[in-house]
Formats: sequence, C-alpha cells, structure tokens
Amino acid sequence: MHLSSLIGTSRAASRSGLSLTPTIEEFKGSATLDAGLISAAQAGEHYEIARYGTLIAWTKQLGLKAAI
Repeated sequence: MHLSSLIGTSRAASRSGLSLTPTIEEFKGSATLDAGLISAAQAGEHYEIARYGTLIAWTKQLGLKAAI
C-alpha cells in the first residue's frame, strides 16, 4: 500500500511532475508514517463532518424534519 493512497497526492506536486509514492514499508516504525496515518484519519473525519453538516442544512431547507 502506498502512503500517498492514504493521504492523497499534492496538487502542486502533481502539476510539477513529482511523484509522491513512498510505501508504508519505507517508513515502518517512523514518526513520518504515524503523521501520515493521523493525517489520513483526520482528513476522513473532516470530510464526513462537512458532508453531514451539509445534509442537515439541506433537509432543514427542504422542510424534511423526519429525515433529521
């Protein structure tokens, strides 16, 4: 599994042609791997919270109180 698949790829790096594909094995037992995994988990939670908040706002706007 590539670390970049956990934390995504940098748009700036993608545009510049840089590849962000270090593997987990390369960073096994290091603080770098820990930071990458924490970052990936936080990104997932932020995404979930943002989507949930948006769905709640939409249901309120549409008057769908039973959906809440």
